[in-house]
Amino acid sequence: MGDRLRIIHQLARSGGTVVNRCLGCMPGVMLLSEIHPRSANRPDQFHALVQAHHWFGLLTEADRLMLEQRRAAHWHDWEFADSIALIQQRTSERNARLVIREYSNADFILTPRNSPVYRSRLEEQLRGRLPVLRTALVRHPLEQWRSIQDYRWSKDRMTLEDFLYGYRRFAEMIAEVGFVHYEDFCRDPDSVLQDLCRRLDVPYDNTYRQRLAEYSSITGDEGRKPGAGIRATSRPPPDAALLARVQSCEDYHQAIQLLGYT
Repeated sequence: MGDRLRIIHQLARSGGTVVNRCLGCMPGVMLLSEIHPRSANRPDQFHALVQAHHWFGLLTEADRLMLEQRRAAHWHDWEFADSIALIQQRTSERNARLVIREYSNADFILTPRNSPVYRSRLEEQLRGRLPVLRTALVRHPLEQWRSIQDYRWSKDRMTLEDFLYGYRRFAEMIAEVGFVHYEDFCRDPDSVLQDLCRRLDVPYDNTYRQRLAEYSSITGDEGRKPGAGIRATSRPPPDAALLARVQSCEDYHQAIQLLGYT
């Protein structure tokens, strides 16, 4: 139970904020949001230790004193896997379950500031420390791309072709570990959440909606308010030019076949 690491792989704009907010409402779950080894030296909201301390109070006074010394060195002498092991230990002491929402874009999507390696560096660094349960959340690549273009922080930061190549490489990885579709979650959130909880060995509680509006221990889409509920974004049909570009890309066809989309 508490001696396992649980990882959810997901690319940006695939519904991860709302899905993980629901998971965070499950009893005994402590969920770290958009975590990646690349952020290990950043003492901000995306640092696993910062989230563990401010969101869940997982660090002891001795932990805090030790980490103050690391902070003075800008975290450089503190290995990412060591920080997760410490958080896991404190979570286990509370008889709780640690879930890590991975920031998968850092490993799979090429941007001017990002050089992908097309594998999960988070899983690589944690492998061998503790047993790891893994699953993933996916969204149809066409609708995910349209969502990327609607979001001011990601619009124009990548080409469609680079996105689809990274998406295909991501699909190849998660096809081996299992996944759920965001579209299914929007249609039937309870069933998909039960499936996710089973995959991650997390207890499902059907009263999670009562806590959803107040749950704020999450990073993600600033445009979605905590009480906004569970709903898919309604968009007009894509234009013919975009459809033609997508249809001409072999990475697109391979990815949707791997993930069971049409």
